[in-house]
Amino acid sequence: MINEIFEFLESHPELSIEDAVILYFDRIIWSLEKDEFERVSQEQREQFYQALKRGAKRHP
Repeated sequence: MINEIFEFLESHPELSIEDAVILYFDRIIWSLEKDEFERVSQEQREQFYQALKRGAKRHP
């Protein structure tokens, strides 16, 4: 899933990471990851976004 999110981010450079993640999950009808994402707190989402930002810098 993380690689798919990175690919989605790369194909939508006009979006912030936060907006891209929300749009990515909006396009998925159902998945375990989407269910988990919808259950986490805003603080946990922020931690996820920060991890993606760090990972995006290293993603080829």
